[in-house]
Amino acid sequence: DIKNLKSFGVELDEPMGLAGQVRGKAKDFGVNGVGKLLDSDVRFLASIKEFKPFNVDLDAKGLNLTKALALANQPAFVSGHLDALANIKNGVGTANISSKDAVISKNGLKDINITIPENIALGLNSDIVFENNVVTANSKIESKLGNLEALKTIYNLNSKELESDFNLDILNLANLEPFTKQKLAGSLKADGFVKIAENKLKFVDFNLNGFGGEVKTHLENSVLSADINSIEISEILGVIAMPKAVFGVVDGKVKIDDINNLDNIKGNAILSVKDGKVEPSGFKKLTNLEFPKDNSFSLNSDTKIENGVVNSSSSLISNLFKVEKVDAVYDLKSKNLKADFIANVDDLAKLKEFTKKTLKGDLKANGSVAMANNALTSLNLDIKTLGGAITANSNGKNLNAKVA
Repeated sequence: DIKNLKSFGVELDEPMGLAGQVRGKAKDFGVNGVGKLLDSDVRFLASIKEFKPFNVDLDAKGLNLTKALALANQPAFVSGHLDALANIKNGVGTANISSKDAVISKNGLKDINITIPENIALGLNSDIVFENNVVTANSKIESKLGNLEALKTIYNLNSKELESDFNLDILNLANLEPFTKQKLAGSLKADGFVKIAENKLKFVDFNLNGFGGEVKTHLENSVLSADINSIEISEILGVIAMPKAVFGVVDGKVKIDDINNLDNIKGNAILSVKDGKVEPSGFKKLTNLEFPKDNSFSLNSDTKIENGVVNSSSSLISNLFKVEKVDAVYDLKSKNLKADFIANVDDLAKLKEFTKKTLKGDLKANGSVAMANNALTSLNLDIKTLGGAITANSNGKNLNAKVA
């Protein structure tokens, strides 16, 4: 008998009460009860054998979603009611979870600083079949924001294996603008199949169409492969609510073997960015720094993984400056990093937006850096510019520099 839960830090001034009986042992017991819970007249009866449902009779219609969120200490961004029904006898039966009046609440979203012009209707339905300790579900969530469906989700209570298809369809990304705080356009589709066993991903097929291109990912027998085709950097920035400060097209191929074993993991990844450009006004919003208007860049990266050690070689070519190479070695187990780099600027006048002065001459730089467990352990830097030189080194605690 609960009058309220404020003493538990839950802001729900809601009386709730259940009465019934429970008998048995942890793995084999029976329970029944009736009462009032979240505006619903709840009635339930269940018997559990070997920790698995054998008989279940559940009637919980009209559960208040707003109060359920409050019970979970979450903002009341969804309102409406949920029906939960189940009828299982001798280990065979069905269940249903559904809502016909759920809405994403504009008033509730204000509490998390999101403004939408009107409530958004939300359709929810999941039909569940239970037999031979296997749960099979057909589930759909529908709204004008997007539609998500899993037409066949299977969970085996004996093996604890889960497998499911999925399909996400966002017809108009502009509908997400109140959530991303960024102008969006186009559509996004993703579909695939996933299998989880022993608390690990065993199989994944994932296909994404959006951001101007597509991504295809496949995981099977601990081998991960991915193809990235014509993904627009600016579209990704928009979706994650960041200014569209960088433009460019990303292509790549990834293949990694034994992905769950850091001792034996191996593979390679090739990524490239072409037609790159930094948009100055967006860059200033992102960094509060000026950037030259006339700029372009391309990037290439080749990464190899062997026995848990990542070797990466990258270069960035721009009309403003060049990073001719960045060679890095990273140990996935020890989290140790070593990297060497060479960079140059052929005309410092091109960087006047950064320097606030028109400088003459060039700049050449090279150096190395080392980190252990994500902390700097050494730094060596050699810069030649403006007729002089700058050298610096650090052990992660002290910095020594010489300008001549």
